[in-house]
Amino acid sequence: LNSSRKDEFGAVERAVDTMADSLQEKLELEGALSRYVARDMTSDVAEGSGEFENRTGSTQKRITVMFCDIDDVEKHSEKHNEKHSEEHSEEHSEEHSEEHSEELTQERVLSILNTFFSQTVATIFDNGGTLDRFYGAGLMATFGSTRNNSHHEHLALASAIEMQRAFKETAAGEGMVLHIGIHTAEASVGAVTSPPRMAYKAVGEAVNGAARVAAASREQGIGILASSDTVKAAGENFKTEDSGVISEGDPPITLFHVIDLSRSACCGELE
Repeated sequence: LNSSRKDEFGAVERAVDTMADSLQEKLELEGALSRYVARDMTSDVAEGSGEFENRTGSTQKRITVMFCDIDDVEKHSEKHNEKHSEEHSEEHSEEHSEEHSEELTQERVLSILNTFFSQTVATIFDNGGTLDRFYGAGLMATFGSTRNNSHHEHLALASAIEMQRAFKETAAGEGMVLHIGIHTAEASVGAVTSPPRMAYKAVGEAVNGAARVAAASREQGIGILASSDTVKAAGENFKTEDSGVISEGDPPITLFHVIDLSRSACCGELE
């Protein structure tokens, strides 16, 4: 609108321009946020309302961080290629077999990855989590970083169990393993902006600890490893087993293998 007029109509036009600019900014912000948080959370954070922390600055708070990744995708792809090539060597030429097996393997691996990421992000969002970033064949997520949820430890563990169940169905027969590491501690959380992009990030002890737990889960060959900080705060809702201590680094982290929901949790009697 032309808001150069000096009368009352000019004031209205300028007000409309301001409203339009604010609405456009809000819509752009919601669009950027939708990649990191659930749709029902984007309006609140864009408006700076609801349970969200200061969106333009950082806040120190206790959160739960999850790292999850598929073990050795490339290695399993190579093994699949070799096996497929051997099985078809009698019927096809070596060149044709290699091209055909590579094509099938790439399609299968991409299918698994696409399904894995889609299902995993949906599970994280359904449980109030926030997607921090993708990396290789894995991702990092946080719980309790964007909303003041007192049960973020439980939600992270419940998400991990659901993710493992879904992945086992998706990658059945391929020999792939999903490793998940979870830790609860203090972190600095907030928005990282570079218009027109925006991300909600976490840094600090919780992130470093979760990365250490995830590395231990790969080393031990365990699907879900969580720190005692997470397991104890989640209550008696999960079946767990002692899985040692990470003594390297500061502080040491006591580990638990998270097996499944407990009987009471399955029946809806959550702590």
